[in-house]
Amino acid sequence: MSNIDDEIPVQGRSRVEGRTITDLHHYRAEIFYVAIDKICVEMDHRFSEGSNIILDCFSCLDPKNSFSKFDVDKLARFADIYHEDFSDDDHGTIRNQLETYVLQESAKTAELIVLIMALELAKDKNFDKLWVEKDLSYDQMPSILKQCFVYFSLYPKDHIFNSLAMCELWVALGLVQSRNGREKLEHVARKYIDELHSRSFIQDVNDLGFFCQFKVHHLIQDLALYVAGDEFVAVNSQTRHIPQQARHLSFVVEDKSFDHALFPESRSVRSIQFPIRGMGLESESVLNTWLSKYKYLRYLNLSNSSFETVPKSIAKLEHLCFLNISLNQKIRTLPNSICELLNLQVLSFQGCTKLEELPKGLGKLISLRILCVSTKQSTLPYYEFASLNNLQTLIFKDCVNLKFLFEHPLPSVEKLHCISCESLESLPLNTFPKLQTLYIHGCQMLNLSLENENSIQKLRMKHLYLIDFPKLLTLPQWIVCAGDTLETFYIIKFPNLQMLPEYLTTMTRLKRIGIISCSQLLSLPTSGWDHLTVLDDLFICECPELYQKCQPHSGEYWPMIRHIKNLHIEEGEKEEE
Repeated sequence: MSNIDDEIPVQGRSRVEGRTITDLHHYRAEIFYVAIDKICVEMDHRFSEGSNIILDCFSCLDPKNSFSKFDVDKLARFADIYHEDFSDDDHGTIRNQLETYVLQESAKTAELIVLIMALELAKDKNFDKLWVEKDLSYDQMPSILKQCFVYFSLYPKDHIFNSLAMCELWVALGLVQSRNGREKLEHVARKYIDELHSRSFIQDVNDLGFFCQFKVHHLIQDLALYVAGDEFVAVNSQTRHIPQQARHLSFVVEDKSFDHALFPESRSVRSIQFPIRGMGLESESVLNTWLSKYKYLRYLNLSNSSFETVPKSIAKLEHLCFLNISLNQKIRTLPNSICELLNLQVLSFQGCTKLEELPKGLGKLISLRILCVSTKQSTLPYYEFASLNNLQTLIFKDCVNLKFLFEHPLPSVEKLHCISCESLESLPLNTFPKLQTLYIHGCQMLNLSLENENSIQKLRMKHLYLIDFPKLLTLPQWIVCAGDTLETFYIIKFPNLQMLPEYLTTMTRLKRIGIISCSQLLSLPTSGWDHLTVLDDLFICECPELYQKCQPHSGEYWPMIRHIKNLHIEEGEKEEE
C-alpha cells in the first residue's frame, strides 16, 4: 500500500525535469477538485437563474443548528415569485406572519414542502393554528408514492385530475404493487390517491363514488417538476428540444407546431399522452414516427385526436398496456392488428362516432380489464366478449343502433356504463352477476323498470348513477335489491319525478346521495334519515321545492338532514321566463 505522502512525478511532465507532487496533492487537487469543478459547471447548465433563486430561497430551511439559517426575507420572496397566488393584502402582511411562524417539527428534513405549508399558513386566516403537525414532507413519503407523485409534472397548472386516469397511468407503467397478490391494482392505486390526499399533496377532492376529481396546488406541482428532471417532459409551444433521457411525454400544445426532429431518438420513451380535453394528435406521420421509434411504449393516450387511420404497425408495440383513441370523429375502421396486443389491459375507442364496427379478434385480448367502445352495429359478438375473462369495466358510448346487450352472462364485469345509446331498450342485470357500478346516461328508450325486475332478488351494486330520464315518474323497484351494498346514489335530469321511494332511507350503507335537476320533485322520505349513519354527502341542486324545504334552520326538512357532514343545497340556475 502506497504512502499518501510519497512523491510522484507530475503527470504530463518528463521525469528528467524532476518535478514531483505528493499522492495527497494528486488525489485532492487533480482529481477531487477537478470533479467538483465539473459538477458545478454541470449544475450551472442544468439549472436556470430562476431555479437557482428558488433553491437559494428554500436553503434557509436547513434544519442544522436548530434552523439557524432561517430567513424571513428569503421566504417572503416566494410571494413575489408566485405573485399570482397572493393578494395585495397577503404581500403586506406575510413578513409579519412569517416572523411569528414556529416550525414545530425542527427535527425533520425541511424541504420545499415545508415552505409551501409556511406560505399557505401565511395566507390562511387561521394562521395561528399551526397544522404543520401533519406529516407533509416529500422526504417522508414511501418510495412508491414518490414515483407516482412525480407524474403530476406532466399536466398543466390548474388541471382537474381524474383518479381513474391517474390510476390507469400508474398501473400501465408498473408502478402499482399489490402486497398480497390478490388485491386489484386499481384499488391499490386509489389508495395511493387517498394517501397523497391525507398528506395534503392534492386538494379540492370531489369524491363521486367509484372515482374522484382533485387539483394540485401550483407550488406542489413545482415540487413535482423539480423532482422530475429530464425524464418527464410536458411539451408546449416553447419547447425546442426534448432530452434523450425523456421517458414520459405529455403534449399540452396543438401538434401543428411539431417538428419531427423534436422527438428524441432514444428507445426509452414509455408513455405519451394529450392531457388537455379537446386537444389531440392530427398528424398521421407523427403517429407513424412514434410507432417506429418507441417500441417499448406501455401507455399511449391519443384521445381527442383527428387522424383518420390507425396504422397496422401498432401491433409491434408488444409491451403496450394502455391504448386510448377515444373521441376521434374521423376514424371509420380500426385495424384487426390491435387485437394482437396481448399485454393490453385498457382499450378505449368510445366516442368515435363514425366507427362502423368493432375490430375482429377482440377475444384474443386476454389481459384486457377495461374496454370502452363505440360502434354502429346493432348487435354485438357475444363470443368475443365472453372470452375476456379478466374484463372488469365495460363502457358503451354512442352505440346509436344498439338495442340489446347480451342475453348470456359476463361473470367478470363489475362496472357497466351505457352512455348515449339512443336505441337501447333492454338491460338484463342478471347478465352481470358481479356488477358493482352502473352508470346510465342518455339512454331514453331504455325501460328502467326492466322486464325481469321481479326475478332480481339481490344485487351487489355499490354505485348507481341514473341520468336523463325525462319520461320516468317513479324510480324502479329493483334498486331496493342493492339495499345491503349501495354506497353512492345519483339521479340527474328526472324532470317529471315527483317523489322518492321510502326505501331510500333503509339503505344504511349509503355514503353519498345526489339529486340534481329534478324540477318537479316535491319531497324527500320523511323518516329514517337517522339510520343513514355513514351518509357524508347530500347534494341537491336545481330542485326548487327541495331547495326551500332544506334551507338551514327554516326549512321543513332541515331537522332531518342537518347531521349530515357535507350538505350542498344549491338553487341552481333559474329558467328564463
